[in-house]
Amino acid sequence: MKIYPSEIRDGLQTKIQASVNDTIHASVTYLESDAQEVPAVMADVFKNMNLEPNHLDKGNLIVNALLCTTNMNKNDDYFSMEDTYAAQYTPVFKPVNMNHAGNEKMGNQILGVMVNGRCLTDEGTSVHYNKDGYYTYIEDKPVSINKFHLAVTAMIWSAYFPKQTAKLKEYMDNNQLNCSMECLIDDFGYALQREDSDTVELLPRTELTAWLTKALRKYGGSGKIEVNGIKYKVGRWLRGITFSGLGLLDPTKTPGNPESTVSPSYVEKPYIPPVLEMAVENISDFAENRVLLNEGKNCLWLVN
Repeated sequence: MKIYPSEIRDGLQTKIQASVNDTIHASVTYLESDAQEVPAVMADVFKNMNLEPNHLDKGNLIVNALLCTTNMNKNDDYFSMEDTYAAQYTPVFKPVNMNHAGNEKMGNQILGVMVNGRCLTDEGTSVHYNKDGYYTYIEDKPVSINKFHLAVTAMIWSAYFPKQTAKLKEYMDNNQLNCSMECLIDDFGYALQREDSDTVELLPRTELTAWLTKALRKYGGSGKIEVNGIKYKVGRWLRGITFSGLGLLDPTKTPGNPESTVSPSYVEKPYIPPVLEMAVENISDFAENRVLLNEGKNCLWLVN
């Protein structure tokens, strides 16, 4: 990523380079008191997602999650519809971890992998794009939209992580499991929002505009600027996105995007060792022949 002279003068070169080389988390660790109630409409997003992909084989737990939303999140990172739509398939085969501990520095708590990604509206309908913009179908008619979510299906390796899987299912059963995206970017720009408006204006990062970088919260700024007497909130517009991970968050943490949650519905095909399957199916025969089960090694021993 190019570093501009104004950014070098402001002492931001190292911070900018670090934000490109390291995984960007869309979640800082917020206290539970900062949590916002997940909108009920999220249930509609999930209702049309298939929970039984081809990856549902033995030893897997399948879950659905909202990776991000096309908005400015609580970290002041902005996801445009264009960049998010273009990156919707990049989550495939990227790791799933717990609380963003998915790399060597954080202890590498990888629990599974994402197996698909797609853009969905609040109602759970698919998002499409043509020369006129982004749209969905309602009652077989195309309808323009100005917001959508990137939803993913993830496969948790429950056979290898049974204790952690049990915790995840407990969180989901109580609707307490949220999530947070991880991504890599090629570049960034600026998302400007007037204090008296919800409209966001996107400004590319160039040699003429790079002075705005020092105002971004990511690089130590206040997240606010004033131009010609007009006050703006300024966020970091993420560009050239590759979604590189999914962090599942325990109930003590909340996501940078309040709408990033995990569906309370899930499916699992637990792994039962073949020896134990045989023991269950033929228990009467084993009883007659005085067969003992060594639970510690999952072995059967005949008693003479």
